[in-house]
Amino acid sequence: MSRLLAGYRQTHPGTRWSLVTSLRGAMIDGLRDGQFDLAICEAQNEDDITNTPLMREPLHLALPSGHPRADKAPMRPADLAGIPYIGLHRSMGTSAEAQRFFAAGEAHPAPVVEVNDTHLVPHLVSTLTGFGITPASVTPAGAPVVTVDTEPGLTRQISLAHLTTRTLPPATDSFVAFLTERWQAARDGRSGTS
Repeated sequence: MSRLLAGYRQTHPGTRWSLVTSLRGAMIDGLRDGQFDLAICEAQNEDDITNTPLMREPLHLALPSGHPRADKAPMRPADLAGIPYIGLHRSMGTSAEAQRFFAAGEAHPAPVVEVNDTHLVPHLVSTLTGFGITPASVTPAGAPVVTVDTEPGLTRQISLAHLTTRTLPPATDSFVAFLTERWQAARDGRSGTS
């Protein structure tokens, strides 16, 4: 994102930004009450929000390093019976994917703890000797965990969101076009620089 903002500023000098990081729900509330023009977040179906897809990100199962089941891949819901589950808050898109994963098995485990930050999952997995589902972009820095693929495979959709009923200011509309083009170029391995 930093490179994309810098690239846009090169061709649009004088552009000023207010960049806020928060949970998805707070960003969507910010769109609805006019605090934000855009949000980059997990896509969910909401009538008043337009989502422009940017990328699909794989989700993995996180287990403590050295766990006896850590070398079994891909993991299915039945493989996790009896292991404490560290879940994500129900309002998060990754949580919906976890529900889809568990639906492929016989039961959805009750989380021993539920968090609203994907970066907490690896640390809790390690300390509680449990398992959790994390996006590929969340690296377990400092947490002794391993990631394992799942069956069925899981992904989350990352999108550029804005309020459907609100007309974007011209500068914001221009940035949307720039961002979607450059994000795609970066994903495809092309230069994408100005």
